[in-house]
Amino acid sequence: MASSSPRIPTRSGQFAAERCFVAFSTSQGFGETKPAPCLTLNAIAQALIAKATSDDPEAAIAEWGGQFRVDISAFLSDSDIDACVDHGRPIELPPRNGIIYQAFVDPSGGRHHAFTVAIGHKDGDGTIIDVLRGQMPPFDPMQVVEEYAVLLKEYGIREVVGDNYAAAWVEQEFKAAGIRYLRSELPKGRLYVEGLPA
Repeated sequence: MASSSPRIPTRSGQFAAERCFVAFSTSQGFGETKPAPCLTLNAIAQALIAKATSDDPEAAIAEWGGQFRVDISAFLSDSDIDACVDHGRPIELPPRNGIIYQAFVDPSGGRHHAFTVAIGHKDGDGTIIDVLRGQMPPFDPMQVVEEYAVLLKEYGIREVVGDNYAAAWVEQEFKAAGIRYLRSELPKGRLYVEGLPA
């Protein structure tokens, strides 16, 4: 039997290789696949799951409950995203004097998910994303932190906000690279909602 936690389905309805399934082996190889709660499959501490559920219920349902995330699977349509993109500008904007930049990272351990960074600034009531980069796995996460720290410093950024990724190495590695890592007070699911235009 093999298992994986559910993530967001692609818009085409297909799921990436990391997406959830429980594949029951048969004499002919893998057979039927079904979603199943982690508690059914693993002896995981109840306190860990309870904390995850209180921090971000939707993420916990996906991670521990064997359910796909319906809260963000259709969060923004392709046309919603496209309407926010200025196709006439360069992919990345260089740092400029007089601009106060801020950054957010979505760290990854380098095996299953991308490690991303966004650098932006306020423009009136809106926000402009000057740089958006991601490193796809596999990669050495410490090397990516070093690369992103250099990039952040080019924009005069000395602290970066990240999601509540549980690994302590993230904060330590950014600190070693001269960048203060601040954990977002909002759970990841709430970050999506806060990012919507008013």
